[in-house]
Amino acid sequence: MLTLIADTSSRTTATFPAQPSPASSPDTARALADERAATAAGFTLKPPIYAIGTAVNSTGVANFRQSRRDFDEMPLASRACAELAAAVVAEDRADELAQAPNLEMLESGQLRTPRTTYGLSERGFDGLCRLVTPGGAGYLAHCPPILRAWNVNHWLAEAYDKRSAGLEPRQVTLRTRRTAGGSGREVFATVGPATPPTTSMRSHDRSPRRCPPMRAPTSCTTATARGAISSSTRTSSPNTASPARSSRRACS
Repeated sequence: MLTLIADTSSRTTATFPAQPSPASSPDTARALADERAATAAGFTLKPPIYAIGTAVNSTGVANFRQSRRDFDEMPLASRACAELAAAVVAEDRADELAQAPNLEMLESGQLRTPRTTYGLSERGFDGLCRLVTPGGAGYLAHCPPILRAWNVNHWLAEAYDKRSAGLEPRQVTLRTRRTAGGSGREVFATVGPATPPTTSMRSHDRSPRRCPPMRAPTSCTTATARGAISSSTRTSSPNTASPARSSRRACS
C-alpha cells in the first residue's frame, strides 16, 4: 500500500542572519543629507530605484566608481560657458529680412538672396519650407537636388500674404552665421518676421546651477539616493569630493 506524504518544506519560514537596519546606517544619513541639499539647491531629483541604505554587491560598487569618474571628467561650468560664448561670438550671427518671392534655391542646395548667396543648413531649410510650402520639408528633403530646388522655387514665387489680397510678398527672417571653416556664411534658421532679433550672447547675473556630486560613503556598502553605489572600509575615500570641488563641476 502506498502512503502519500505531503511536502511541507516550502511552508517552512527561512531564517537569515540579522541585517543592520538601513535607517540606522551612517551612510543612509549621509545620502539623505545629500538629497536634502540637492533639493534645497533647486534640483528635481528622480526617485531612488532602491530604498536608501539598501546593501548592494560589487557590481554596484563598480557602477559608483564609474559614475564618479564620469563626473570628474566633466568640464568646469565657467570654462564650458566661456567656450560657448566665444564660439557664438566667432559666428558673427546676424539676421536678414527678406521677401520670400525674391529668394531662389539653387541646385547646389544654397539659397540666393538679392544681396548674396548663403549655405543652407538642415534647420534653416526646414524653417523655410514650413513658412512657404504647404507640406513642409518632410517630402522635399528626400527629393533629388534638381526636383527639390524646382519645388521650393515654385512656392517661393507664390509666397504672397493672402490677408492682403495676395498683393504683399511674405517676409521671412534668415538667421545667418559664419561657417566653421570661415569660408562663407550659412542660414542656420529661418523664422517669421515678428520673431525677436538674434543676439550674439546674452549675459546673466546668475551663475549656472551645477549638479551636486554623488559622494562615496566611508563604511558599509549602500545605495545612495540617486542610485549611486559605493563601498569603502577606510576612513576616507578617494572618490569622496569636497563640497567646494563639487560646486565647480558642470551638469551634463
